[in-house]
Amino acid sequence: MTDFLAIIGILGCYYLFRDLWRWNDFKPVCALWGREASLAVFEYMVARWGWSLGVFCVLLANPSGKPSPYTRASMCCGAFGIASALSVSFWAWWRRRGSPEPLQLSRGYLFDGVSAVRRKAGIRTGLSIYLLPDELLAGSRNIVQPAVLIPRQLLDRLSRDEIDALVAYQLRRPGARRFWAYSFLGVLVCGTACSAALHLLKVGTAGHWLVFSFLVIAEMPVLSFVWRRRTDRLYLWAMGVAGNPEAFASTMAALSRLSTGAPDTHLIRRLARIAEIPPDRIPALLQERPCPAEERYPTVGDYMTVGF
Repeated sequence: MTDFLAIIGILGCYYLFRDLWRWNDFKPVCALWGREASLAVFEYMVARWGWSLGVFCVLLANPSGKPSPYTRASMCCGAFGIASALSVSFWAWWRRRGSPEPLQLSRGYLFDGVSAVRRKAGIRTGLSIYLLPDELLAGSRNIVQPAVLIPRQLLDRLSRDEIDALVAYQLRRPGARRFWAYSFLGVLVCGTACSAALHLLKVGTAGHWLVFSFLVIAEMPVLSFVWRRRTDRLYLWAMGVAGNPEAFASTMAALSRLSTGAPDTHLIRRLARIAEIPPDRIPALLQERPCPAEERYPTVGDYMTVGF
């Protein structure tokens, strides 16, 4: 296994960094997950890394080889990881079993508005559009992808332009997923090349650890810089689709306020910087203000108009 230490190490760091970065990027819009989103992320992380730790430790222990204290310690760590993943998964299922399901829309002004944003974004395939009830627990939904999620209470708070901006934000995710795949391939090729070179040079275990440490130190700042630049470009794309950068920024503020009770000032300043919004407009974007009914999507009326 020491011949593959470099590639295993940097791939493990890549996945950890990716999960932490995705969580940091998604914090302002946790309202799209539903209630107790932070707990759902914890459950996901424990289950994901529990299985990874279990499989890795079992492979590292080489159960078919000669028993040793090292083998037993690895097997114990692997059993602990698998047991943690199973326990958390069962607990998550038990906690969510009574949560309501989201409501899928098939008509109405909101459905037409989301469809118009989808066409403007150049997405020809259909989208499933769901309203998330206030009581929805994170992870309890049964949703057909690709989908757009809209918290029900935001329809009474946000204007049409802001709801369209929320839709545009969610349509940026396919580009983000492609970038995760490309970055993974880059890390995989780099790790494979380093592992092959170390194997041919017959570098010992100490050399493998030294190379692994260097790769991790180099990997973190490079990924941070590249992913931040990519995220900024995705934000700009979503603003272009929405057609109103200020509405996009105020939507992000409303979502973070719904999730944590306070707007994400750092994110709004970042959006204002990349969209070249004047700094004196930032306080207005952070402030919660009532939206007149004529500027919102209708939530009262007949089924053909409202859609739910």
